[in-house]
Amino acid sequence: MNDSMMAAVVQKPGALKVMEMPIPKPGPYEALCRIKYGATCTATDIHIIDGTIPFGIPYPAVLGH
Repeated sequence: MNDSMMAAVVQKPGALKVMEMPIPKPGPYEALCRIKYGATCTATDIHIIDGTIPFGIPYPAVLGH
């Protein structure tokens, strides 16, 4: 099994990049799933990408929820 994955990462508002990252290790009561398809959320992810999320987040930020 590969020990890395591809992820959509917002490096700063307006800067989205697909990057190779280590696969996270699941903790207690967590599961690691292999996805076949992904998409950008038209609400939360768009606000993270353009920097308008009302509660603020630290960058870089990996998209997905």
